[in-house]
Amino acid sequence: MSVNKYEKFGSRGFAPSSNTNGNGEGDIVHFGGGSEENQVVEGRCYYLNGSGSWSYSDADAAVSSTSLLAIALGSGDPGEVGMLLRGMVTLSVDPGSGCGVPLYLSNSAGQITRVAPSGTSDYVRVIGYKVTTGSGDKQIWFNPDNTWIEIAE
Repeated sequence: MSVNKYEKFGSRGFAPSSNTNGNGEGDIVHFGGGSEENQVVEGRCYYLNGSGSWSYSDADAAVSSTSLLAIALGSGDPGEVGMLLRGMVTLSVDPGSGCGVPLYLSNSAGQITRVAPSGTSDYVRVIGYKVTTGSGDKQIWFNPDNTWIEIAE
């Protein structure tokens, strides 16, 4: 009998996602938002806000960079399309070149970059790593760190 290499040790295995924005595998939740103003866009990064809805993440503010983060797996109601908390996923915007490089929240709402924020009062938080090398490749391992730093004046 052949045993799947992931089943052998009782673990889950995630392969790099496809080139389709928002395609991913991992820990996925289906809650938050639902009204027209709280729709999400596939492949973008969000934080869970105080009202229980998903809002664009942004390295410029504490609440949008230090809260629970997720990547939208589709466009629409996050309760229906799903929000990836951790795993392999394809972003909607290329975070930059270099395989294995750390990735950070961007100062551009909902985006991720390989360049750490550096402005006064920006928040620096490693949120994953790029897992592909080609130009335009957007596949990442999304695993937001539970720690961050604020750039002082």
